[in-house]
Amino acid sequence: MSSALNLIGHIIRYVAIYLLFISIFVRGAIDKLTKDVPQFFLDGWADTWAASFPGLELSWRIAGVVEASSALVLLVSIVLLEWLPGRPKAWAKIGIGLGLVLFMMLAWGQQLIGATEGIANVWLYFGTAAATMVILQLDDRTTSETTTAATATPSR
Repeated sequence: MSSALNLIGHIIRYVAIYLLFISIFVRGAIDKLTKDVPQFFLDGWADTWAASFPGLELSWRIAGVVEASSALVLLVSIVLLEWLPGRPKAWAKIGIGLGLVLFMMLAWGQQLIGATEGIANVWLYFGTAAATMVILQLDDRTTSETTTAATATPSR
């Protein structure tokens, strides 16, 4: 019974992780890659050096590409069944790592315009992604230790 409950808890944890990150990144990517750059972004960052290089349009689209990449990598992780117990989480860690890069980019952009509240919000996202990375790493470590213990030759 205990192992069945552990399995259910494990699967619920991974469903929540995947749904949270994929839903956020897919929506952001679609908006940034298919719609016009919003006026608030053009106006807010017009007086920063980012307006000259790489340019506000390109900056907006790059964030969309990072979001789309993260979502796609997480979908690969799902297809490869990394969410199952005992499976390495390499693709999931890459997807969440791309999320960390995105949140760093957003914090940097907020810092450019002195948006302290925006930076605080991005730190919350960054912290959530970092905590998720720790969960993935701990699951991988447990998988690695279990595999090593199972394949070790007994000493005589």
